[in-house]
Amino acid sequence: MATLLLSSGFAVNAQSVTSSALPPTPQIIAHRGGTADAPENTLPAIKKALDNGADAIWITLQLSKDNIPVLYRPSDLKELTNKSGKVSAYTAQQLAQVDANVAYDKNIILRLNQTFTLVFPHLMRY
Repeated sequence: MATLLLSSGFAVNAQSVTSSALPPTPQIIAHRGGTADAPENTLPAIKKALDNGADAIWITLQLSKDNIPVLYRPSDLKELTNKSGKVSAYTAQQLAQVDANVAYDKNIILRLNQTFTLVFPHLMRY
């Protein structure tokens, strides 16, 4: 499991941030995309956090069975989805069919590259 801090200005590994790399003013960071407004680590949570003025989004990543980074935090899918088992037991394609929070409207588990494309479409990709 890994964490990633996303911002329209930067994307860094949250564990590698040093005090000299931080912005000089306080920043609003939406943890897991802002879980009060939408299911954590989903596109609606990320978009809502940005709409609410978040300076950055803190997301949690895990690798799927086919080694594709996907957004999901608990160790077992049963905590927030309509499936059970480890994220690593499913392919990214299978995870895309999982309801990422049964208490909200359907939200799928996103791949990391989908997050960049959907939330930050203006970013250059290499």
